[in-house]
Amino acid sequence: MPPPLRTSTVPEKDRFYSELVERCVAVVVDTLGRESIRAILMIGAPARSEVTVVEAPDGYYSLSDIDLVCACRYGTNLESLRGKLAPAVSALNREMKGACTGVDVAMKSEVQLAEPRPLISTFEMVRSPVVVWGDDRIVSALGDIDIPDVPNTESLTLMHNRITEELLLRPTDVPEERPFLSSLLSLYGTAKLVLDSITAHLFIRSNVPTGFADRVEFFLSDVIKRPESARLKEELGDFLGDMPAWAVFKTAGDLEALVARLGGTTEPADVETSQEPTPWTSASTESAVSTRNWRARRAARSVRAECSSPAGRRRASSPRSARTTGRGSARQRSWPT
Repeated sequence: MPPPLRTSTVPEKDRFYSELVERCVAVVVDTLGRESIRAILMIGAPARSEVTVVEAPDGYYSLSDIDLVCACRYGTNLESLRGKLAPAVSALNREMKGACTGVDVAMKSEVQLAEPRPLISTFEMVRSPVVVWGDDRIVSALGDIDIPDVPNTESLTLMHNRITEELLLRPTDVPEERPFLSSLLSLYGTAKLVLDSITAHLFIRSNVPTGFADRVEFFLSDVIKRPESARLKEELGDFLGDMPAWAVFKTAGDLEALVARLGGTTEPADVETSQEPTPWTSASTESAVSTRNWRARRAARSVRAECSSPAGRRRASSPRSARTTGRGSARQRSWPT
């Protein structure tokens, strides 16, 4: 069995997610061949020990998808490898439908990794990757991104994508035997909207801590208390008090803490007329979630307006905004090759 990847501070959740990653890595290596790949990286929140694995009535489920990056060797044909891997990734997504939200595998040349484009997505990729297969030294070859070089339009793009997902792309395709996943996926979508709204705002200010939990703490303890944030603070209102609960849910899969904040329960509803097992999420929680989702979207619109305002852009370039650069601590925890 491979060593745990430290994707969560809860050993059982880490083991569950690590085994999913192990399965994906095995398929990628078997499909592409060892000679084509220098290393495989795990990126995103799980690489920062912030995986969203929840304990459902019938076992664990990962709301975090599995994001892998194949660092291909010099001289390999990326398009050919992508075409070769696509059917295998599609099969993986079908296989893991009941265990996680999805699998994505990107193909990158060593040149692309050494010279990343100044985008939020690539910044997140090079900030704290974990080598899960192959040459650990690939981490030292990753290029860096200076946060002020990331265009402000990237923040607006991130906000646009999350609001679109929240309003238009509600998940509906869940396994029949796990109907409660719809509620979990809805909560997860809102958590992403909340945390990425904060991320977008921090990129405008050129100060972005590595982890989501640290970003929320910095936003609440510093950014929102500044005089120039007075209007944003007023518009966010009491939703500011919800943000830590969304952060704990997103970074640790702590559903109980979130539901306690929403004012509901994870216990089955006591419906005497029901002859079938009642839904895992009660009606009271669904109502609370609906209200909080609306408030989260309203808060996101406020942050988006702040990001796109001329005043927001001026603040981003002021001396008061720290210029945080560099990568977080990359971890090498690869399985035997």
